[in-house]
Amino acid sequence: MPKTSGEEWHWLRSAGRPENASELKVIILISLSPSNLIGVLIVNDNEQFLGMVKEGKLEILIPEAQAEKTVRLTEMPMQAAIPPEAQEIILKRHEGKAIMVKGHYSGDWIYSAEIIDVAGPIQNALVQKAFGKFEK
Repeated sequence: MPKTSGEEWHWLRSAGRPENASELKVIILISLSPSNLIGVLIVNDNEQFLGMVKEGKLEILIPEAQAEKTVRLTEMPMQAAIPPEAQEIILKRHEGKAIMVKGHYSGDWIYSAEIIDVAGPIQNALVQKAFGKFEK
């Protein structure tokens, strides 16, 4: 859950199944006040993950069902006959950054993983502040 620090954070959430979509969407609006919108995050609940890279692994922040779980990423599909390590995505260059990943969560892995966005310095600071994930 987001934490407050100094300013009051307002989180507006909407979950629903749009008529033309087969997957549940979670829409999160982030603002410092009702009149000062910072950003909008739309997450496909079963296939997209927002997290922070920590010690070469992804610490999931969203969706909440997997929040605070630490996973590794692989390009390998779930049903492949070889271990996921064979096509592991090395996250070393993204250490300490917020990233958005598309893939299929199972156990300690996100399979068929694709990094679809890496936060820049401003977005990274906002994610760290919103989720209480500050570098130490």
